[in-house]
Parts: sequence; C-alpha cells; structure tokens
Amino acid sequence: LIGAREILGLDSLKNGRVPLYLSNYCINGCTYCPYHAKNKHIPRKKLTQDEIRKEVIALQDLGHKRLALEAGEDPKNNPIEYILECIKTIYSIKHKNGAIRRVKIDMKVLKTNMISF
Repeated sequence: LIGAREILGLDSLKNGRVPLYLSNYCINGCTYCPYHAKNKHIPRKKLTQDEIRKEVIALQDLGHKRLALEAGEDPKNNPIEYILECIKTIYSIKHKNGAIRRVKIDMKVLKTNMISF
C-alpha cells in the first residue's frame, strides 16, 4: 500500500483532511472503487502500527494536522479493534512540536455497541 503522499500528492485533501489509507482489503464489489473484492490486479495490504507511525510522521512533516482514515470494508482483515488501535497509535505520536489534532474515519456505519473507549 502506498501512502497518501505518494498516491495523491501534497495538495490532495478530503474536506480539509489528508487521507491515510490503512488497508485495501474489502469484501464489497463497488465498481467505482479500485479496492473492490473482485479486483485481482492489486496486491492487498494492511498497514502495521509501525508503518502508520512512519506515515503520520511524514504527513506531519508536510504540515498536516488532520487525517481522514480510509479502509476497505472487511470485518476479518479490518476489524473495529484494528481501527481503534490505529487511532490510538495516531494520537500517541508527538513529533517535533506537533501532533495530529483530528481524525475522521471513512468506514461503513458501525453499530454503537461495537465501539467502546
């Protein structure tokens, strides 16, 4: 998986947030999305917590303070526990004099009983 800065360039933002692609595993067949399950032409990848740290530091070095987390819908490869761990990792990073201030999550709608902080 290539980081947001390589895929989209420095000026690409989603509603004021730079996307961080956590995983391209997906079980859906949405034809508009290159991550759809039937696309056998892309290697599947899920970022480790260390890879996320490196991406976040690189994005902070570019001046970004707000992220939009992206992940395909796949309960096996992208369970809510993984997403929550990613958020904790992101907010734990204090780099130079800054930190990520806001994280938006672009995922399917979750039932409120699936989330506990």
